[in-house]
Amino acid sequence: MSVPTPDSVRKTNRRLDRRNATKQRCEQTASKILEAMRNGASLHRCNRTHRTIWLLSTGPFVTHEAATDVLRDPHVVGVGDALFGPELSQTFRYIEGE
Repeated sequence: MSVPTPDSVRKTNRRLDRRNATKQRCEQTASKILEAMRNGASLHRCNRTHRTIWLLSTGPFVTHEAATDVLRDPHVVGVGDALFGPELSQTFRYIEGE
């Protein structure tokens, strides 16, 4: 087992700080989207030729990672506009309850 040096400790701390900052940014983005959805906006998945685009009904573009985080929330549900099941829905809304 190696002994941690000041350089290795500093490198580890920087890496953890970057990871924590990234996680915090993702959480803030998801909370902003959820807040917009609580206020009536819906999340739309637009399937294009080579990629999927996510948009809020109010206009802003949503990254795939942020959309994935938002869809994990139990209050976000598919509207049911899919042909083969609700998990393939293209429109998602925020519902109150529980």
